Amino acid sequence: MNPQPLKSGTFGPTRLAVLQISFLVLIVLDFRSPPRKRAVCKKVSWSRYDSVNISGHLLMLPRRFPVQAGLSGTYATTTHLKFFSSSGADLLTEENVIIRKTLLKDQEQTAKVYHNLKWGRLLPHPNILSILDAFEAGDSLYTVTDMMDGRLVDIVEEHLNHFVIAKIVYQLLSALEPLHSNGLYHGNITLNSVFINTDAVLKLSSYGDVMQCANEEKTKEDIMSVGSILARLLLEEESFLNLSKIKNYNDLDWRTILQGNTESGLIDFHARNILYLLLGARCSLADLLRHPYLFTFRKNAGNVPLIEADRRDLSSLSLSDVQGLLRDELNRYESPISIQDVQ
Repeated sequence: MNPQPLKSGTFGPTRLAVLQISFLVLIVLDFRSPPRKRAVCKKVSWSRYDSVNISGHLLMLPRRFPVQAGLSGTYATTTHLKFFSSSGADLLTEENVIIRKTLLKDQEQTAKVYHNLKWGRLLPHPNILSILDAFEAGDSLYTVTDMMDGRLVDIVEEHLNHFVIAKIVYQLLSALEPLHSNGLYHGNITLNSVFINTDAVLKLSSYGDVMQCANEEKTKEDIMSVGSILARLLLEEESFLNLSKIKNYNDLDWRTILQGNTESGLIDFHARNILYLLLGARCSLADLLRHPYLFTFRKNAGNVPLIEADRRDLSSLSLSDVQGLLRDELNRYESPISIQDVQ
């Protein structure tokens, strides 16, 4: 039997509309993919991370921190850490960052990483490089920090004026004050280990030596290191080398240092005086921060926080024990990742 054509008026407009909607719903249901079995919930999804090869080093990077194409990384060795680093961007803040990959196979190396993470959380300071994010993948720890424009060694030949030099010295002493007050010793304050931006804002590269506490001798070494940096910024290379050969600064004719004109006489005097005090570690950090040479920046001084924290001897712990402490610290970050999450 041939189907009869529908007569006009068989369906009212409302019923026709309902049928059309039902038909569309059936089509959508027909083309739906079959339901998939839900995977076990993990802290971080694998899809949020990419494996990137940079200069022969394989990095596991969150997609929040993409590395620009064509960029190469560098392998660096400092007194405190050995790491591979590369520059990238933070898509959340739209700021440039540095991503460091550090192997966690060595007990001392792992202890140093844990030390920086822990004290960066407990004792944040604007003049110490802070860790924005951290995660573990395989046998490596990845840390993300602010990108700085350079290091002090890059600007020593630029004939800086007293304002910039005083700003640098003030920031170095300001960063040391909370470390020493909390029993920490840095031990690696050099032109190469201090980062600086074009606006003369600087940051120490770490929270210092994890294996040694800050006794009087060690704190004096930190202060004298600041004096050496000041001497290099104030003096030409030849004059600095001559100064560095002197064993007893009391025998030095300080009037021959920084022989300025009549206009710069007072500021040169203050510069000579604080240099003398720093090289001999003759004053406390609190007194040095109140020195007339740093008068412009003294208004920024604040109270030094004293932190009650576990100060166990990390050198006596095994690698697995330190790794356990490190993972506990990583859990304090918003999106930690471990090797179990990416397998």
